Amino acid sequence: MTTVTKRPGAVTLIAVIAWISGLVLVIGGVVLLFNLVLTGDIWQATLDIFIGVVTILVGAALLQGNALARLVATVVLLLNVVASVIAIFTQPLGAPWLAGLIGGLLALLGVILLWTRQANAFFKNG
Repeated sequence: MTTVTKRPGAVTLIAVIAWISGLVLVIGGVVLLFNLVLTGDIWQATLDIFIGVVTILVGAALLQGNALARLVATVVLLLNVVASVIAIFTQPLGAPWLAGLIGGLLALLGVILLWTRQANAFFKNG
């Protein structure tokens, strides 16, 4: 008999953030497709749409307790942390620096929340 573990609120929060992020990327990519200024913009638009769709799918899989989705989300969040640390050391003080700091801290919080005891139990049973 398998024990059903309730999905932690933190996992739901991260999935919703993934959905919003993915939707923003898809919308941005579609808008860029219709406003092509430079030849390279089509590649950026295509990449934005692709990454947005993958992000939405990962968010949906997180809600189902998919361990692979948790791993993908963790890797992406850790890459965000690295990018934020780079931004902190390369950007002048101001909005870009602050955005890097806040983005990095939120990504780090996301990694921590995905690997709590409750999240581990949820993904183990998912």
